Amino acid sequence: MSLFGGGGMFDIMQQAQQMKGKLAEMKLKLSTLVLTERSEDGLIEVRISGTGTILSVVISEELSTPERHTELQTKVQEVMNKAFEKTKQEAYRQLQEAAGPFASFFNGGMPF
Repeated sequence: MSLFGGGGMFDIMQQAQQMKGKLAEMKLKLSTLVLTERSEDGLIEVRISGTGTILSVVISEELSTPERHTELQTKVQEVMNKAFEKTKQEAYRQLQEAAGPFASFFNGGMPF
């Protein structure tokens, strides 16, 4: 009996090769992905690539006053953390999709 429901080692190697291609495709998709996250009040917007590069940070002039400096720092940090989390979730989703029969390895399990 085969581990992956196929015809032995050749099928496993074939599946691994297919997964390699899917992972390369996923990497390309992530490099072109752009996600946007905004603060709850809409005063800060962060655009981030699928690879985690910050593309832009837009801050409302309303927050750009010396009196609101601490609030500004806190809000920027919160929005950037949300944007990074969104990127990680999307990368994980695409990894699960690309992994096919090997997806359970990424959940800490074994596929057999």
